[in-house]
Amino acid sequence: MKKIVFLTISISITALAYAQTEYDYYDDDVAYQSHNSNGDFFTGLIVIAIIALVIWVINYIIKDFKRTNEQRNKYQESKVISQRTTPRTTSKTALGTTRRASEFIVFDFDKQKEIDIQIFNELVEKAKKGDMDTQFKVGYHYYSGMFIERDYSEAKKWFKIAAEQKHVKAQRYLGEIYYRGLGVEQNFSEAVKWFREAAEQGDADAQFMLGLMYEEGHGVPISYSKAKYWYEISAEQGCESAQRQLKKMN
Repeated sequence: MKKIVFLTISISITALAYAQTEYDYYDDDVAYQSHNSNGDFFTGLIVIAIIALVIWVINYIIKDFKRTNEQRNKYQESKVISQRTTPRTTSKTALGTTRRASEFIVFDFDKQKEIDIQIFNELVEKAKKGDMDTQFKVGYHYYSGMFIERDYSEAKKWFKIAAEQKHVKAQRYLGEIYYRGLGVEQNFSEAVKWFREAAEQGDADAQFMLGLMYEEGHGVPISYSKAKYWYEISAEQGCESAQRQLKKMN
């Protein structure tokens, strides 16, 4: 619409300028002698250009004002939302991230710790009844420090109880404890024993560790053929460490 109005005004001004030139040409000899029709035509074009520039500047100012106003409104809205959702933390509490408007959910770390300890105690009670999966979980919590303070001695105790029931992961972790000497005196012979138990049940990580024991001669005589054998079995199951060792040997 703006373009149509501008075009109409431009044509009108040009026509008026040209018409005035023609009138001077035919009806007034003095004007004919002193007036330049081309000059009037170009004057009309200059006027049109000036009008176009003024319209463009005004249009730009209006658009810039609208854009600035929109940005100001968005900033004010975001500021209000931020004030509604900003967590108010204390030394013992922190706020969760799920909330509605100005509603806050307080996360109490002390309370959560009590819940974690309660869950762990329930696991221990279940483990005492002989469930080997739960026995492994209790051992792993002691091993990793989840729910409870890290204690390798307790981890070893529970891993061994589960390992003796043929729990494959417990066997591998028990071998790891003896291999690294975590909470116990380092014992490669015991490490080999439990790595072998888990390896023979198909645990790829235990197979790799058993191959490593044979390659390095820890707890067993050095045997590159046996090391390669266990590396190959482990590598076939996707163990990247075994695959790298095989490349070094080949």
